[in-house]
Amino acid sequence: MQKALRENNLKYFQEKGLPKTMHLYLHLTQERDIVELYVNNNDELSYGKLRNIIKKCIEAKNKPICDYFGETRNDIKDILPNLVTLDNIEFIMQTKMDISKLFEFIAKHELFHLLRESDFKQLFNLHYRKYWFHPFGFTREMAEFYSRKQCNKQISQYFTLIVKRKVKIGNMDLVDPLWFCGYTKATIIVDQKMDMDYFEEHISRFRNVGQILLQFVVNCNNDLSQEEVNSFPANIELVNPWFLYNQIECSLPISWDITIENFPQPPEFIMEKYPTLQVFDVEIKSLAKHFKKMKLAAKAGNWDSLKALTDRLYSHELSKKDAVSLRSSAMGNKLFYLPLIANPYASHALKITKLNEVAKEFLKIIDYDKIGEYLHFMLFKSNIRKFILKQNDKLYEKNKRIYYQL
Repeated sequence: MQKALRENNLKYFQEKGLPKTMHLYLHLTQERDIVELYVNNNDELSYGKLRNIIKKCIEAKNKPICDYFGETRNDIKDILPNLVTLDNIEFIMQTKMDISKLFEFIAKHELFHLLRESDFKQLFNLHYRKYWFHPFGFTREMAEFYSRKQCNKQISQYFTLIVKRKVKIGNMDLVDPLWFCGYTKATIIVDQKMDMDYFEEHISRFRNVGQILLQFVVNCNNDLSQEEVNSFPANIELVNPWFLYNQIECSLPISWDITIENFPQPPEFIMEKYPTLQVFDVEIKSLAKHFKKMKLAAKAGNWDSLKALTDRLYSHELSKKDAVSLRSSAMGNKLFYLPLIANPYASHALKITKLNEVAKEFLKIIDYDKIGEYLHFMLFKSNIRKFILKQNDKLYEKNKRIYYQL
């Protein structure tokens, strides 16, 4: 059978029939007619079987068969989010499979350069209300598409719906000033060396914005001069300004947010020079408020923010007050106690009752290398246990408990 599949020998299966285990090896053939023969003779191709077929076809980079299922099965879009990785996303994008449920993954890893122009409209229609969607915050090609006249009405409506308005510095010239009328805040992401002539020419487009956050990304290497910094408009607040490392003087408001892309703490000499500098750090002052933030992030589907909030819990030492309050319903979703299970108070109070979207996304972002050795104390439902086991190669099951290979 496997030899016939590799040789794309349709006649073999027409004459000999279809083996029961054939679905395990369909990824070996590139002959669509063989796959179609199998599908037509299996009225109930289960979700599990289809998922395994697609998984193996992706691993084998078997484009013809991926294209076949992409053209004939509407449920492929529901399967792909559980299969996509940074290693296979580029191949998936080259097939005819429906990627409509992969946009959030693409946004999380900033892979918008893989999108085709034909994807941009679908992206907007499906996700324009999402926290991570910023038409002018991604690639130049995308920004140019969304700046065209036929998109103006949609984009104008979009800007009335969102709270955060982010624009990459290289896309400033594409922003219609009318889109920012009456808005109080906008963020310009400085992800490349600033061209001050370009910046000064186009900052006027944001003249109706009350406050502009000029947010510098990690290692963007902006060696701005004192004169250039002095030329910034008065309504600008600087976020993570790298140029302060070069002893530049600055009278504008400054904040340092180390929750953005693991930004490093500001050096001591900057803290001494700017004593009013506000640093958003990882310290948890109120566990109840922290869980509330996690609840809001999960409700909004903001998984990056949820991960950032979750990461702060691993090293958090529970106070006696915290330990007692964990049993209170006021603390919110007890699912969020998982990063704290090294503490017996947290492990006893932890509850994961159902595997809904929030639970799945939360369990995906957990660092099991940090809590894995404590998981065997927990008794999870079968479906939850199986889901967790898939998240880390060092996890294994024994007597219906999850263990971590040290």
